[in-house]
This record gives sequence, structure tokens and C-alpha cells, in this order.
Amino acid sequence: MVARNEGPQVLRGLPASPGRVRGTARVIASTMELHLLQPGEVLVVPITSADHDETLGRAAALVTDVGAGGSHSASEARARHIPAVLGTGIATRCISDGMVIEVDGDTGQVTLPEGAAPIPTGFRPRVPYKFAIGAGAAAALALVRTLTH
Repeated sequence: MVARNEGPQVLRGLPASPGRVRGTARVIASTMELHLLQPGEVLVVPITSADHDETLGRAAALVTDVGAGGSHSASEARARHIPAVLGTGIATRCISDGMVIEVDGDTGQVTLPEGAAPIPTGFRPRVPYKFAIGAGAAAALALVRTLTH
């Protein structure tokens, strides 16, 4: 039996796109499940790619396990004017489908409802860190390596 906390739990990540939304979470583990996201739901995924672009048009907000300010997730959320909190490390493990959560893209906080399971500590992201640096940073690193060799 998992102990439940009395007050709301708060996940912390990187504020990537401003705004605040309270909505129903849809946790998507695979691009094969993207069709499950309903308009106005909060998309919760390990990481995004171009495969998520059409789906992001239906999302009210975005929460990821991995991501940074220059990542695909951040740029797509800003382009679509939806709040985003990235790089939480554990969102897909702490948030359940149908859970009503609040995403604050200004502070980088995701508030879970009262009674949610305690947020674990000492986590390891599911996706290797190298994928979190974003395409722009990866391209710059590749250019530096090319010019210095």
C-alpha cells in the first residue's frame, strides 16, 4: 500500500513556456498513443519529437520528463502559446491519466491533487541526458567539434 499525502504535491522542472493551466492529464508513453489526447487535456510525455507536433495543437499544456529551454518541446510550446514545464525527470511516473493537475509555465511547477502518491526522490530520468540538450545545442556542439579537429 502506498502512503498518500494530505496536501497537494508539487513537481519541479524548467519553465519553458509561460502561462498557467489547470486540466486533465493525459500520460502518453509512446507515439502510438498520441491519438488518445483529447482537446484541452494536459499532455504528459517523456520527451517530444516532430511526431508530437500535430498532437500539441490539441494540448492545453505540456509536461515532460526530459527537456530544456532550447529543446523541441520548448519551441513548440512557445509557438503554440501553451504553458510548458520540462525536465521534471519523473512526471510520467507521478502523474496518472485523468488526474487534474495545474501546470505553471512561469515558475516551472506542476501541482498534483491532494491525495496523490508521494513524489519519489533520488530519481533517474528514463531518457538519456544527451537527448535533453535540444537540437540547437547539439548542432552548436557538432560545429565546435568540426572546427576544432
